[in-house]
Amino acid sequence: MIGAVANFLTVRRLYQAKPIALLPNNAILPERVNSGTLPSLSAMNHLWKPRNMSETRNTRIRRLVYQSSYTGMKETDLLLGRFAQDHLAGLGDDELDHYEALLEAGDGQIYLWVSGAEPVPAQHDTSVLELIKKFRND
Repeated sequence: MIGAVANFLTVRRLYQAKPIALLPNNAILPERVNSGTLPSLSAMNHLWKPRNMSETRNTRIRRLVYQSSYTGMKETDLLLGRFAQDHLAGLGDDELDHYEALLEAGDGQIYLWVSGAEPVPAQHDTSVLELIKKFRND
């Protein structure tokens, strides 16, 4: 009986939860971190995926329409999803870049800017945001 308890404790120690490390932006590191130190940024390059430069325009628009429809807030899902379906195909590449940067700002911020509850920062005050505001009012 004592041997069975010892085996159980050994197995239990093997499967105990390991502490995780969080970066300042709350990204979880998938590798072990010794004594609370963070690995170098070069060791974490596999965590971030660079934008696929070979992505076709059609694929990019389809991806942005999908992202616009699932932002997290129902209000922005409806607004941006419908806007993306109606207008993204007619935007130029620079305007698509502005739209993509706008999506990265977050749905809560976009909603506040479009509704006029907060002033729009200069980097996001573009013709694309004006199109979204006009679309919302129509």
